[in-house]
Amino acid sequence: MLLQRQERDLKDKLRNAASRWSQDCKSCGFEDMDNPVYSYDDAAALAAFWGGGMTPYDAKMKIVLNVEGGGNHWVVSELAKAR
Repeated sequence: MLLQRQERDLKDKLRNAASRWSQDCKSCGFEDMDNPVYSYDDAAALAAFWGGGMTPYDAKMKIVLNVEGGGNHWVVSELAKAR
């Protein structure tokens, strides 16, 4: 969906999934995984480091995609360089 620029549809699907998940009294967040908690400042630092007009929101999405895909080690490495 991201590759086909269907961000709005993807956001709706994710919002619905999170809503269903929370109705089951379960939390849905990356803090539950074995990953550090990322802040807005982290996303802003990575956006500036990666350049190309990237916004903190863009960096956040890139973080999410990498964490979901098992590339958290890469994000941690990039964040260390950005700082």
